[in-house]
Order: sequence, then structure tokens, then C-alpha cells
Amino acid sequence: MLNLLAELVAGPAGMPKFTELILARILDVADICPYPTLEWLAAQVPRNKIVHQWCLNSMDTWVEHFLVAHANQRVRNGMSHCFAFIDFHDHFVEI
Repeated sequence: MLNLLAELVAGPAGMPKFTELILARILDVADICPYPTLEWLAAQVPRNKIVHQWCLNSMDTWVEHFLVAHANQRVRNGMSHCFAFIDFHDHFVEI
């Protein structure tokens, strides 16, 4: 369901895109059910520029918690898949 909402581009004028609404609360959802949330992020990062940019801009809030410190190996693996799809080239060129 989130995939369909995130890929919906056209909507009523003045309404925010569903992707932005999803990303505003995605880390809260990830605290409750991390693996499906991170799996969704990993699927969206390579094909959705908004999700990709959000992942780059908010790395300080999720990388350590989900990629390094989480107790569940499956969650760390899911996060590593998401991390692998992030293209850092543009980010480092700006710095």
C-alpha cells in the first residue's frame, strides 16, 4: 500500500505528496516494526528521488541505530541493503 501511495505523483493542487507525509513519520514506524519499514525504504531509495534525498539528509538519525547498534541481525541486514542503494556521489561533490 505504501508503494502505491509513494508513487502517486498527481494529486489535488496544494496537497503535499504522499511520500513526504510517509517520510515525516517513517522513523516512528521503524521503531515499532523495523524490518518491513527498512525493506520498504530499500525498495524506494533507487527509484524515488524524494526518498533518496531524505535518506541522505537524515543519515544522522538512523544509520547508527539501525545499521550498527540494533540487536536484531535481520534489521541490520535490511538497513545495509537500503544503505547500499544510496548514491553518495552527489552528496560528496557538494561538500
